[in-house]
Amino acid sequence: MDILTNQQSCLNLVQQIQTRLDEKSRTIATAESCTGGILATLFTHFAGSSRTYLGGISAYSNEVKSGILGVDMNIISSFGAVSEEVCSAMANRTLELFHSDYAISVTGVAGPGGGTVKKPVGLIYLGCAAKTGELLVQEHRLTGDRLANRSEIVLKGLMTLVKLIQK
Repeated sequence: MDILTNQQSCLNLVQQIQTRLDEKSRTIATAESCTGGILATLFTHFAGSSRTYLGGISAYSNEVKSGILGVDMNIISSFGAVSEEVCSAMANRTLELFHSDYAISVTGVAGPGGGTVKKPVGLIYLGCAAKTGELLVQEHRLTGDRLANRSEIVLKGLMTLVKLIQK
């Protein structure tokens, strides 16, 4: 079973990203919560990916977000794990931890459960950061099932990353 409904589109984008990064001698790292390592899986799909992909953290629990990734627990407590603030911190900490040129982070409620009135199923934050200081954080409100939501946010993340790298 494919891990994504749009796996080939995602792999095409990853190949594009890795080619561009390789040409510029740049690297990327990932921090994932609700996608649970899908981005890491995609970034390691092609031979030679170690030239551009340094690694990632699947920070599913708040303890991992704080203890390993280094997101300030006060940020998590104040805004919740599913927030723009935590997504920003995840992206920035990933840049620092991996000494990468780019980082992508994802945190959200993929579903089918876990949602609340304030943070419903399908609320997912996506962050893309560059060593140059540029940080893009997007809020998405997706309406699919778990697989569709995870597939869509991964695709959106890769498309956002392509735009950031092309700058």
